Amino acid sequence: MTTVCRALDFCANLDCWFCTQVLLNPECWPTGAIALMLLLLYVVVASIYILLYVPMTIGKPIRLLLQTAVIVVLFLTRRLRAIALAVFRRMIARRRRTRSQQLAAALAVVICCTIQNQTTVEACQHVNVFQHRSTTCTRSNGQETCHVALTELLKISTFHQDASLRLTHNSTLIANVKIRWKGLYLSCEQETLYFTRSTSLRVLDSKRCPHMGSCVKDECANINTSSLLPELNMANQFPGRTGCLESCGGPGCDCFYLSSGCLFYRVYAVPHSPRIYEIFRCIRWSEEVKLEITLETANHPKGKQRFIEPVVPNVPVSLPFVQITMTSLTLPPTPSLNKDFVTDGHDTAIWLQKITPHLICSPKGNANLNNCSVRPPKARLTATVPISNSKTNSPAS
Repeated sequence: MTTVCRALDFCANLDCWFCTQVLLNPECWPTGAIALMLLLLYVVVASIYILLYVPMTIGKPIRLLLQTAVIVVLFLTRRLRAIALAVFRRMIARRRRTRSQQLAAALAVVICCTIQNQTTVEACQHVNVFQHRSTTCTRSNGQETCHVALTELLKISTFHQDASLRLTHNSTLIANVKIRWKGLYLSCEQETLYFTRSTSLRVLDSKRCPHMGSCVKDECANINTSSLLPELNMANQFPGRTGCLESCGGPGCDCFYLSSGCLFYRVYAVPHSPRIYEIFRCIRWSEEVKLEITLETANHPKGKQRFIEPVVPNVPVSLPFVQITMTSLTLPPTPSLNKDFVTDGHDTAIWLQKITPHLICSPKGNANLNNCSVRPPKARLTATVPISNSKTNSPAS
């Protein structure tokens, strides 16, 4: 059996009025297709108007609003970043403190506290305390008297500057002992190397013909660094070094004799000011630590006593009912302590050893020019005298 179905009407199956089927099939609904086309054209024209014309009219206020919003967002971002960095740095600092507590503290000072009563000691803050108890008994007239000395060893440094001890007897508080690091002072036992002054080097020279003035006999052979020649009289009043070089002679150099002449010269130092500088080194350093000690007792009228005591290694310091002794002092490696120093009597600085002054005075002379000398140059001095500039000295001179 064969059944033939009737074809469906496409336009009758359209069930929308705002869709592409209506727009692309105007034969089904011409009015709707035209209306939809006009609506789309209106939307396109309105969009172009909004995008091109409206920004020219109200674009500046919109730009200002957008810029303000961007500035606010950037400000909030920077503040949040600063807060996050501060929190992160604080966490890192805490970690560093934890690591530094585990390491051996530099400049550590071990303090020995001797208590002359039978008491117990507790640390009232985090500090390492080592206790040692000793008993001394004496017999007199058949009676035996015993004293118990309690020694506490504790360590303080520049990292752990405070230490506190609580002294109790039968659960009764007797005193609080607080020790605070105030500073480390190093005293130099100096050894003077030499004195010097601020100077500038100058050179004075004089050309002499043979057999004239100081250019006689062996000519330059008899001239040394300390020679004072009359030809260089202006430079002789200052410390310096004298030298002589062979120069030309004969009629070509306006000289009578044919032998070689002499070129005398003196390199001398002229001081700029009367200020004297001392170069010294420290052959020994003496350590001294300033400690602030606070004693709080119930028997004292004021209740609290404060002392600032300088302590040196192995020298006990006696205070009321307490004796403090610095038993050891540890210094970190400090290469600067082994260097030379320079001072003008008021200010002191490290003297670089690669710098050598021109003027060197003996320690006994204290920078008196008569006891000073100019250091020898590292390079050999050579000089060339043009014949046209050579000076002729007459026999009368």
